[in-house]
Amino acid sequence: MKNAKKKAYLTLINSLLNSSSNQVNSILNANQLLVDAGLVQTMEHVASVMAEQGYQNAADFLIDVACQLSEIITSSRNVTDRAVTQGESLAKTKHEEYLIFLDRLYQATAQSNSNPQVVYPLLTENLEKLNDDFAVLLRQVIIDTLAQVEPEQAQSIAAVIGNFSDLMREFPQGDRASNLEIAIAGAEVSATVFTRDVYPKDWATNRNNLAAAYTKRVRGDREENLERAIAAHEEALQVYTQSQFPSEWARTQSNLGNAYSDRIRSDRTQNLEQAIRCYLAALQVRTQEAFPYEWATTQNNLAAAYWNRIEGERAQNLELAIAAFQAALQVYTQQDFPEDWARTQNNLGVAYRDRIQGEQRVNLEAAIAHFQAALQVYTQTAFPQYWATIQNNLGAVYLELEQIPAAISSFRSALEIYTPSAFPLECFGTGQNFGNTARASQQWADAIEGYHVAIEAVEQSRTWAITDTRRQEILSGAIDVYANIVKAYIKTNHPDQALEYVERSKARNLVDTLSTRDIYPKGNISETIINELKRSRQEIVAEQRRLDIIEQNRSSSMGQLIGNSDSWLKDRTRLNELFQQLDHLIKNEIDPIDPSFRATQQVKPIPYSEIKTLIDDRTAIVEWYICNDNFHTFIITHSSELPLVWSSSAEEMQALMDWQNEYLQDYQQNRKQWIEKLTDNLQNLTSILHIHEIINYLPNNCDQLILIPHRFLHLIPLHALPLSPNTHLLDHFSRGMRYAPSCQLLQLTGKQLCSDFNRLLAIQNPTKNLGHSTVEVKSIQNCFAQADTLIEDAATKAALIEVKNQDDGTREVIQNSQLSLTNCVHFSCHAEFNFESPLESALLLANKERITLGEIFDLDLSQCCLVTLSACETGLTNYKILSDEYIGIPSSFIYAGSPSVVSSLWTVQDVSTAFLMIKFYQNLRTVLSVAVALNQAQIWLRNISKKELQIWIAENQIQLDATLSMSLRRRLHNLLDDDKPFQSPFHWAGFSAVGQ
Repeated sequence: MKNAKKKAYLTLINSLLNSSSNQVNSILNANQLLVDAGLVQTMEHVASVMAEQGYQNAADFLIDVACQLSEIITSSRNVTDRAVTQGESLAKTKHEEYLIFLDRLYQATAQSNSNPQVVYPLLTENLEKLNDDFAVLLRQVIIDTLAQVEPEQAQSIAAVIGNFSDLMREFPQGDRASNLEIAIAGAEVSATVFTRDVYPKDWATNRNNLAAAYTKRVRGDREENLERAIAAHEEALQVYTQSQFPSEWARTQSNLGNAYSDRIRSDRTQNLEQAIRCYLAALQVRTQEAFPYEWATTQNNLAAAYWNRIEGERAQNLELAIAAFQAALQVYTQQDFPEDWARTQNNLGVAYRDRIQGEQRVNLEAAIAHFQAALQVYTQTAFPQYWATIQNNLGAVYLELEQIPAAISSFRSALEIYTPSAFPLECFGTGQNFGNTARASQQWADAIEGYHVAIEAVEQSRTWAITDTRRQEILSGAIDVYANIVKAYIKTNHPDQALEYVERSKARNLVDTLSTRDIYPKGNISETIINELKRSRQEIVAEQRRLDIIEQNRSSSMGQLIGNSDSWLKDRTRLNELFQQLDHLIKNEIDPIDPSFRATQQVKPIPYSEIKTLIDDRTAIVEWYICNDNFHTFIITHSSELPLVWSSSAEEMQALMDWQNEYLQDYQQNRKQWIEKLTDNLQNLTSILHIHEIINYLPNNCDQLILIPHRFLHLIPLHALPLSPNTHLLDHFSRGMRYAPSCQLLQLTGKQLCSDFNRLLAIQNPTKNLGHSTVEVKSIQNCFAQADTLIEDAATKAALIEVKNQDDGTREVIQNSQLSLTNCVHFSCHAEFNFESPLESALLLANKERITLGEIFDLDLSQCCLVTLSACETGLTNYKILSDEYIGIPSSFIYAGSPSVVSSLWTVQDVSTAFLMIKFYQNLRTVLSVAVALNQAQIWLRNISKKELQIWIAENQIQLDATLSMSLRRRLHNLLDDDKPFQSPFHWAGFSAVGQ
């Protein structure tokens, strides 16, 4: 036994030596049973050996940890007066309050024979002490005490602590998570005395109790907790055999079935089969005659497993589920067990709703009868959450029966309880059902009512969701809701509100993408406020994780009614309070200094009245929104009270999808063919988007156009759409064509507007494979009063930023002075877009280093007027995942503070890009408008003849290197003097101006 413990000490020490500093506490907490004087002694010995061998740093680390542990153990040992018998005290130390409380609990449990009517009032009076610290103290004090008393006394203490653990597991008040940690600590301590060899029955009981606590546990990983529960139940069955302990064996089989039903790890199909086997085994003992209530409970659980079952025929599984639910009702009568009866009636309603055998209408009418029976007990007053669940279930059945008014009435009733703040997930589902039901019958006002509350709920749900997967699951169901409310507002002739929801959807996407990053406000924000922001975020994340696990414990795939709704509402109230505190901090301390910060934290819808202020009387905005069955084009002008809306037909939508598939497939698989077809493809898109018709809606004096694409349209050079054989869309707007990801980000760029282009920072060819980079950067330097250039190997990440990872898990991005002071940043380098994880998209620097999109969001470019990305595919966005459809590198630089970004849509050609960039910067010296300067440069490059180009190169003394000279000679060879070498949009249309 001693050798085994020594080996465990050494294993723990090895884990500590191979961990980072911020992992030490978690490792020790996970191995608290080993934290004792023996561990300290072993640490000191290992440290001595390592010091002799020359590993002084490791030795110092172990000595430091050992000293800290020694202090903790000494303070814990002082709490005991050796033997703990009735009347003796467990505690007298600096933790006196907690220790006296532990002593009182011990005495109350021992003297009352674990009577909850005695122990629970004492717990209720001391709820503030029932926390994780108390769990740690309980574990350490009792372990230390058990080591110092005689075996008989140890057995007595362990028995009391085990009984107290059982009481804590079921205690209904206080913090559920901490209660369970205390219960687990007590059970594990008790198990050190009641071993299987000496006390097999007590050990098996302990295993079951520990399994029950791990099944409900809130802390830790849900998957791992369930594995521990299953292991403990299976250990108990080694003692609890059917022949010797039939009742305990059956109870354990039933509980094991519950754990397998919820199991996350391994194959879901096999887990459910194992659960069914466990329930059927339990029923061998739990007969209706001998154990009626337990028999009914097991039948109900078996029915749920059959309903969820994957193996076998669905129709037959549903019949088995119905039979088991009906069997349970033989015991669960309304008079004797009203809540159990009502819950089973609801579950039978769900089963009949899904039933395959029999006539559908008869099944649906049976489902209604069962739901209405359940409502006799689950009234709105007594059981509001359960009442709402059944109302939602009724609405779904009425909808299938095409009883639309009854369905809408039921959904509306459910939403009386399912509010966005109290039950966001349930509210979203019911609101969506409500909206879809009304939309199907073209009751547009009712559809708007349902979709509106669903969107309120989904935005609440996404804020609460702790994992990326969970966020994506929620949003995937919400995409159609945004599209449907847009359509409903268009149908009711409210295009302004339709546009507001288009923008709201995009604002949600930005918040979602940045929600997992520690974005911090820019400007002169005090360290105190930053620390308060960190603390607030950490509390929210911890509370989100706790609620997420509680919700998993409450949930089931068939919507069984589990748990206490009042306590669930109370749990959610805490998270609401934390979000309110965060909002108060942002509003009072951050908004006055960095108003853009809020846009990364919360959805802040932009009203149409504010959208109109973004344009003058000669500017228009054209914004697209693509739905599943059609697409809409919103046209916003200064003179029009409401936006004009052009909506496509389903056939035109299909034409657009076909066009997209062909265009992107050619680009990805056959670049030469894509280039050859580019002009014709753009001509076809002009027709599909009805561009001529859209232009006719614009005022005659409109000379500036802002385009806000949607989804894959972000990848298309819309400014290059041909309107005639010799003109393109950009020719019609003398004050320029520019793009914006959304009206909200367009509003942000307006606040950042500047026109100082005196200082340049250029990043030149860090990967040493961009032929045009040298001549490009060398030429544009002449356009600035001051130019700093990072050339090739000098263009490292460290030359731009330093990323510091903090001990608390956050990070800080520190940028160098050149980047902070520059007015224009020019990246002549490669880029890559990560379609799976857009925030990992990056600009490629020297030494294979990368500056990612996520790091760019952390920059402060408030002095910058322009970022130019003269690189390949820097303007790409993730059109495949709707929630990230406009989160690209240009958006990140806009948020970082630059009002204007020029970026590329495809892999550009070296020579034409160099000429375009040089001309663009030359234009900037006179026009001071990024969009106009770029558009004029594009028109110039498109129209310039061979002879004009040669003259321009000579006049500007542009020195081409050998590679570029050869490339240009090849292009110009065999061309006449009046021929236009760069007339194809491939050469001039690949760059776009985003922002101002």
